[in-house]
Amino acid sequence: MKKVLLIIFAIMSCTMFAERSVIDSLQNELNNTDKSILKIELLFELAKEYVEIDTITSLEYCDQALQLSDKMRDYHGRTISYKGYIYNLLGNSEEALTLLSQALYQFDTSEDITLKAEIYKNIGNIYAELQDHTKSLEFLNKALIIYNEIDSILDQSILHYLIGNAYEDQDNYKQALENYLITLDLDEELNDRSEMAIMNYIIGGIYNNLSEYVKALESYYKSLALYEELNDKDGIADSYNAIGNIFQTIEEYDTALEYYHKHLDIQKELGNKSEFSISYNNIGIIWDDKKDYDKSLDYYLKALEIDEELKNQEGIGTIKNNIGIVLWKKKEYNKAIQYLQQSLVISKELNDIWATANTLTNFAEVYISMKQYSKAFTYLDEGFQYAVDIDARDLILESYKIYSKLHSKTNNFQKALEYFKDYTCLKDTLCTTSVRKIAAIQRVHETEEKEKENELLRKDNKIKDLQIEKQKNQRTSMFIVILLVFFFFLFIYLRYQEKKKENRLIIENSKLITSQKEQLDQALGKLKEMNINLEKKVEEIKISRERLRMLNKIIRHDLSNDFVVIKSATNIFLKTSDTTVFDEIRKRVDRSLKTIADYREYESFIDSNANLNEFEITELINRIIINYPNIKFDIKGKCKVFADDALDSVFTNLIQNSIIHGNSSKINIIISSHKDLCKIKFIDDGKGIPDEIKDKIFDEGFVYGKHGHTGIGLYIAKQTVENYGGKIYVDDDKSKGAVFVIDLRKAIETK
Repeated sequence: MKKVLLIIFAIMSCTMFAERSVIDSLQNELNNTDKSILKIELLFELAKEYVEIDTITSLEYCDQALQLSDKMRDYHGRTISYKGYIYNLLGNSEEALTLLSQALYQFDTSEDITLKAEIYKNIGNIYAELQDHTKSLEFLNKALIIYNEIDSILDQSILHYLIGNAYEDQDNYKQALENYLITLDLDEELNDRSEMAIMNYIIGGIYNNLSEYVKALESYYKSLALYEELNDKDGIADSYNAIGNIFQTIEEYDTALEYYHKHLDIQKELGNKSEFSISYNNIGIIWDDKKDYDKSLDYYLKALEIDEELKNQEGIGTIKNNIGIVLWKKKEYNKAIQYLQQSLVISKELNDIWATANTLTNFAEVYISMKQYSKAFTYLDEGFQYAVDIDARDLILESYKIYSKLHSKTNNFQKALEYFKDYTCLKDTLCTTSVRKIAAIQRVHETEEKEKENELLRKDNKIKDLQIEKQKNQRTSMFIVILLVFFFFLFIYLRYQEKKKENRLIIENSKLITSQKEQLDQALGKLKEMNINLEKKVEEIKISRERLRMLNKIIRHDLSNDFVVIKSATNIFLKTSDTTVFDEIRKRVDRSLKTIADYREYESFIDSNANLNEFEITELINRIIINYPNIKFDIKGKCKVFADDALDSVFTNLIQNSIIHGNSSKINIIISSHKDLCKIKFIDDGKGIPDEIKDKIFDEGFVYGKHGHTGIGLYIAKQTVENYGGKIYVDDDKSKGAVFVIDLRKAIETK
């Protein structure tokens, strides 16, 4: 123990001696100079040295510098900015901002734009520390404009890094990435290998947050290579850990474990206790993914013990979330909720949006297992919104999967299927291509590592071979030189003969190419025309298929419901011989037949807009209203439009809606001709359309009232009219009855 105390005392003495030595040197230089500017610079250097030793003495040196600069108008602003810098080092951000703002005012008319940029940068940094990112970005961008003007590459690099950092703190990863990439380009221009390694590592983290795993892995491997070149063990360890994270994400668990253990070995060698926790946590996640929950929990508890000892709140929050997940999988639900709740409190205190969204999503999983579906929906909705806000595609993917499970549990199978499709589509996008590319990158990296080892062996052998070859080369060098001279002149002669032959061929080929080019241009013109026609046909087929899909989906849904009822009624009859069920069977059979009959009139919708012809609206309506002898019609006006046979179904649908839903006895149809369109109004004397559904009646599947059937009629009418280049809508002018208005392109009559 005494030896330990002596060693500590010796280290402290050496440190204090070193600081004292610097202070004494500055003090001697200050005493031996008469130059005011140099005195001010020395006083601030002394103030910086005393920041950690004696706050009062540090500020006294600042005040002495300010007194000297009072008589120096051009230097006074610089001195105020120095004092602001000292206050910031002392942790007094408010006073630092006040002094830097005063210094900035002094420089409004100054020509020293470099110092002005430095003040902008310092103010931006202080606002960043205060978490006021809007103000921080405002001042950092002002500094960047100046550094761009004076073409200071190093300062541009620093500013883009600080701006990227501000965006990253706001979880705006795309803007952060844009600035970090610029920083990397500038560091490469400066050939700063250390900064290049750091930026590649940071950029890899941003790509990881954006779920672009291939790019993330490429950046991490670049960072690892640079750190190995610099022999920076901390950097190498961090790169191993980051690469392990990527392989874990794409479920390459054995490879991930290999990198995590490499990270842990180096950190144990360096004695970085805080990094032990990271390794233990990551290894625990792997064992969780491999479903060895007891081993996973052992590693998590090791990590938690270290983070609690170090009071690392971010680490504690992360690990408690992970412990909650393991306890959920072990079906210890109450304990799981306790750990997740503690994690959620910490992540919200730290304003960590990703961690908050992740924990909320995990809550949903636990409550699904406990069959508390309402709570599951509440937590999942909140977590999903956070994930969407920061474009965290990994969390969005997980949310889709849980939504599908939750809707399935609550018997909403259509919603469950929709979310499962979203999940499958996004997963295929994120993983399939990425896994193949990442595997290729890994193989390249392993090949490069083996190649380095082989290169070292080859170099050793080459040194030995060179000594032997040197002796042989001396004997054969003269012979080679003579032989080369001979072949050189032979080459020149043969090349000359070949050149003459080539010139003749070039002239002949030029004529042939000109002729072939003319033929090719003609063929290309025809091909382009055919391609345009083909694209139009393909688009028409796509539209028809989509309409057919929609009609097929609805008729399958309606008929399936009727057949299920018929089947159930038949089973009841077989068991009970109750003949009353035949009424329900007949009713359902009639309903199915009516559904099939209804959809016959929608067949023309599939081929709508294929070929538009001229139609006289009055003639078409007169043919339709013959089928409704009990309804009074009043038709005014005439107009010709471009349409097809599907227009008959549109008018028929509107008339049937007035009769069935509006209980109308009279329908007025007003046709008016305008400059380039025809306006057709259907005005009935029915009960009208409630205001709350006017915006919904044209939606696919919308059903209202006891007479609602499929919810497809008005939707198809709207799609048909829009395919003609027109529109259909409800007019709010009338206080009684319903008013539907259709605008269609007018057919221009030729004289």
